[in-house]
Amino acid sequence: MLAAVKDGGADVAVASRFAQGASTADWNRPDREKLSGLANRLANRITGAELTDPMSGFFLLRPETVRALAPRLSGIGFKILLDILATSQRPLRVHEVPMKFAARAAGESKLDRAIAFDFLAGLYDKTLGRLVPTRFALFATVGGLGVIVHMAILYAVMGLAGAAFAWGQGVAAFGAMSFNFWLNNWLTYRDKRLTRPGELLRGWAGFVAACSVGAFANVAVATTLHDGGVHEIPSALAGIVIGSVWNYALSSRFVWGRF
Repeated sequence: MLAAVKDGGADVAVASRFAQGASTADWNRPDREKLSGLANRLANRITGAELTDPMSGFFLLRPETVRALAPRLSGIGFKILLDILATSQRPLRVHEVPMKFAARAAGESKLDRAIAFDFLAGLYDKTLGRLVPTRFALFATVGGLGVIVHMAILYAVMGLAGAAFAWGQGVAAFGAMSFNFWLNNWLTYRDKRLTRPGELLRGWAGFVAACSVGAFANVAVATTLHDGGVHEIPSALAGIVIGSVWNYALSSRFVWGRF
């Protein structure tokens, strides 16, 4: 690998699990091989490269190549090679070296649902991220799921408890905020995830506090519309939209400390 880059024949040398001469027999994970194959096909479409293993984490390139690309790297996702290949304005010359992928000797796989989500976020960032910032898109996606939670709580409180709409909207907004905090902490801000009990409690309290003004506007707008004769669903949705931008700006800054 070093020789391929050092003699100028390639910009990047990659150890591939799937190149001719490589082997994954000792890995003995056909399910993971299928997932890797799908991820590789998606990655090749994004980067425009034709690699057998663009998801490899074992690669080598010159420092000056990285320095030239560093200001434009997104840092989104978990595969730096994918980021490098997709960011380069000129196609990088890649030399693949077959690798025998052995079985894991210790520890556990890093692959979980959050990692898979990171991969999809990385693909999004390299395709649509310039139109809508990736982190805001993730935040909005979580917010969309929060809408379902919000409406479920709203109808539960109004239908089962017989509460007035204003009370139902308030309880639903609080429940949705708690749900959104948990999911944003797990996915949207995975790189800044709060893990210790004290951090989680303070983070949750900070998230609720940061969103309290947005929640107040949410309830006020929704109640005003509903009292004016608008149906519950559009009234509730209007309130959610009003509070969403405020929630994103403040929670990003004061709960997880970044945008």
